[in-house]
Amino acid sequence: FDQLHRLGSEIAPLPTVPFPSRDLVALTMIAHDLLFLTDPSLDRLLARGARTVVLPQARNGFPAGTRFFPDSNHGDYTVAPVLDGVPAGPAREALGWRDRAWASLESPAEHWLEFALPAPLRAGRLEIEWAWDNGLHHPAREFRVEIQPAGAVGQWSTVARFSGNASPVNLVALPAMEFTGLRVVQAAGGGGPARPDLMWVQQIRLLP
Repeated sequence: FDQLHRLGSEIAPLPTVPFPSRDLVALTMIAHDLLFLTDPSLDRLLARGARTVVLPQARNGFPAGTRFFPDSNHGDYTVAPVLDGVPAGPAREALGWRDRAWASLESPAEHWLEFALPAPLRAGRLEIEWAWDNGLHHPAREFRVEIQPAGAVGQWSTVARFSGNASPVNLVALPAMEFTGLRVVQAAGGGGPARPDLMWVQQIRLLP
């Protein structure tokens, strides 16, 4: 900032063109990120609640009261579509792009979706349906599925890993035990070939 201030002063004397203060520059950058980028660091700083959705009724095999949230949101995307219950087909294709899928911030880092259950639950399989856009699916190539066993707060166990995945839909067998949390984690750079730094999910379902 100080170097930018000096360069600005050389181009135009400060009495002639007032240079913005450090606080004003910082607020402008924050406003830009909140409106257009959804920067994860700013989400933590400003406790941006828009990333968390609470399921109002049972849907996609998840009970009412399930809280689900991503590491980040890309642009105007939200996480709500991944548990909206709208099946693949004409009804889903008729939705606008922001209502059809969730997408993470496009950055070279791990991206994830987390589901916090209101009570311990047992399920047989997890189904992940990757985003469909412009006639193509965009599955993650490298990802893992984790559960938080009942009573093990903050402890995550990996139940499946995928490498070189190209399937538009993945079925993951879950262990025969109760759990209170579930995560789908895409490795850094593990997205589809066209956009490896983006995690792009259409639907998540728990199956018997």
